[in-house]
Amino acid sequence: MSKLSQTHISILFFVLSAFCFLVAGLLRKFQPVRMVSIKPPLDMTSAGLYLANEITNPAGILVLCNGYNNCSGDLIRQPQWRQFAKEHRLVLAEIAFSSPEDRLTTVGYYYVWRGSGQALLTMLDKAYPQKPPLLMFGFSGGGQFVARFQEWCPERVMAWAVSGVNWWEPAPPDGEGYAPGIIAIGELESRYPNSVHAFRSRLGNGRRILWCGMKDVGHSLPETTVELFRVFFAEVLSSSSLAWTPVEVDGEPAGWVPSQRVKEEWEKIERTAPLEE
Repeated sequence: MSKLSQTHISILFFVLSAFCFLVAGLLRKFQPVRMVSIKPPLDMTSAGLYLANEITNPAGILVLCNGYNNCSGDLIRQPQWRQFAKEHRLVLAEIAFSSPEDRLTTVGYYYVWRGSGQALLTMLDKAYPQKPPLLMFGFSGGGQFVARFQEWCPERVMAWAVSGVNWWEPAPPDGEGYAPGIIAIGELESRYPNSVHAFRSRLGNGRRILWCGMKDVGHSLPETTVELFRVFFAEVLSSSSLAWTPVEVDGEPAGWVPSQRVKEEWEKIERTAPLEE
């Protein structure tokens, strides 16, 4: 064998070894995703749950809820969420719920009391019977689910954040006993006034809620806002005695921040005031 051929083989061996080492490292860092499911409740066509970072004695379970009828599991595979869960000792979950499109907005899985809420709890409690607290993030249709779940089962929720929610249930008359949350919405969305009303009615009954109206944004979720959600979750996880401080946008009350770190992240976003038309 020529000297040149030996050199080529050595280089190829080095490259393959480096590649295998990298893949092994990634597999160690991010455990694979698995899916569990149960028989769908009435007016649902699927009731599944993706799970990842399945550690023992977690600090909580972070439940991700994507757009309507989205069962792809895209969010749980995003490196940013995987890393966040790993750093904060969280199990990561993502719902795979769907309903017939002609029934979704009236009796579908958005309406947690009709069976979807219990479906989520059944799957979570089977995997983690110690019932760790839940942190919940939802966008669009997933936000509709989260917005209702956190008021339907407040004793299980530690914190929540939603964006792009269209219609809300009336605010509970008493704000005691509910988890802190963030309501985000793009200024250009037709559903913007609905979220403004939902925010103001809940802030008025004493809830720890933060407003995040996003200037010149439509029905989308910029990464800066998602990062705000993650920082918010991290701060709520880090302490049971947070220093809640009121904030404003253009002189209008915009809710509460639990720490200076959350305030700084919130201020990075070009915000709009929560004004009702």
